[in-house]
Amino acid sequence: MVILKNTVRLLIKFFSKILYRTKIGDVFYDVLSDVYRDKTISVNHNSCSMMFFIGKPIPAWRARTFKTKEPETLEWIETFDEHSVFWDVGANVGIYSIYSAKLIKGLKVYCFEPSVFNLEYLATNININGLNDRVFIIANALSEKTEMGAMQMSNTKHGGALCSFGTLTGHDGNQINPVFSYQTLSFSIDDVVNMLHIPAPNYIKIDVDGIEYLILAGAKSTLLDSRVKSILVEVNDEFQLQARSVSKILKDSGFELSEKRQSEMIHSDENLRNTYNQIWTRP
Repeated sequence: MVILKNTVRLLIKFFSKILYRTKIGDVFYDVLSDVYRDKTISVNHNSCSMMFFIGKPIPAWRARTFKTKEPETLEWIETFDEHSVFWDVGANVGIYSIYSAKLIKGLKVYCFEPSVFNLEYLATNININGLNDRVFIIANALSEKTEMGAMQMSNTKHGGALCSFGTLTGHDGNQINPVFSYQTLSFSIDDVVNMLHIPAPNYIKIDVDGIEYLILAGAKSTLLDSRVKSILVEVNDEFQLQARSVSKILKDSGFELSEKRQSEMIHSDENLRNTYNQIWTRP
C-alpha cells in the first residue's frame, strides 16, 4: 500500500510539472482520475483540520501542496481579524477559503469562482467542512465592468487554472489558446457592493491569471473604503501593463506594498518564475 501511494504521488508530481498541458498528460489525467474518484484527503495545519474532495488529480495536488505552494498566503490569512469579511477572488476549489473560515472566528468568506469545472469541487469542499453558513459562492467573474463576456478556458480540468474572462490575455501577458468558452456575466467589485449588497471586504485575495488589474480598476470606490485593510494580488513581473496598473491603482487608493514573495515551488517552475504574490496594506 505504501509503495502504491508513493507511486501515485510521483505520478502527480510528474503530471503537474511536466505533462499538465500535453496530450500525454491528458492520458495520465484520465488514469489518475479513476484512482481518485470519490476520495477525500485530510489536511491539518495550524490547529485546523480540513477535508478536501480529490476526485481528480489536480484537486489532489492542490490539497497535497497546501503547505508548500503558497506559504505566504497562509501567513497572510493568519493575520485576519475575527468577525471580518474575506473575498477570495479566483477561489478555484476553495483551499484558502476553507482554511480561513476554519481558522478565523466568525469570518465570512465570499468565493468568486466562474469556472464550471471548479464549482462542483468548491461547493463540495464547503459542504464536507460544515461551512455552508459562513462560506458563500458567487459563480460569476469579476472584471472592470458589469457586463456579459466570454469565459475563456485553456483547459477543462477540474481544479485547473490559466483561464481568463473577456480577453485572451493570460497570466504572463501572452495570449492563451482557449479549448472551451462560454458567455457569462461579470460584475465590477463596486457593483457587487452597491447593487448586490454583499458586505464590503476587509481582506481581498485576487488570483485570476491575468486580469487582476482590470478587477482592481472596477473597485476604485471600494478600495477607498477604510474597511478594506489588506489585499493579496498575484502579479507576473513580465506582464508590465498588469504590474504597473496594479501598483498605480493600489497606491492611488492609499495602500502600500508590504511584501512580495513566491515559494520555492513557484520559483522552480520556469512558467511561473516571474510570478509573485504581492501583499498591500493600508497604513
